[in-house]
Amino acid sequence: ASRPQESASEVEESQKRQPKLKDKQLQPSSDGVKRTKENLYSWGSKIHSAIERKKFYPSGTRAQGRVILNLIVHSDGRLVKTEIFKSSGTALLDNAALTAVKRANFPVAPEGLIEDKYRFQIPIKMSRN
Repeated sequence: ASRPQESASEVEESQKRQPKLKDKQLQPSSDGVKRTKENLYSWGSKIHSAIERKKFYPSGTRAQGRVILNLIVHSDGRLVKTEIFKSSGTALLDNAALTAVKRANFPVAPEGLIEDKYRFQIPIKMSRN
């Protein structure tokens, strides 16, 4: 017994239901994703260290606190944008943290990070010690 032929629309419908195989080159390997995350984490740590080296405690206050900053850094190490995500509650501490960011020299992105810009959220602890 022969099978009845499927119409073109039935063939198209069955193809839509089947998962399509994608080109393997377009899908990042899990090793590649892990390496990218490691590179990003490492670069973020270096950016944080650069800010810490330029950090200072402002005169005129005895306050202490933590400022959380959002940064956008170009892959060439240039600061694109900075903003306060969460204030310490003291304007002098917030401004000191922003000044430290502006004074810092950031390293270039490690190989493997291919975007032009990356976003970081950096906590800065401000205290007299």
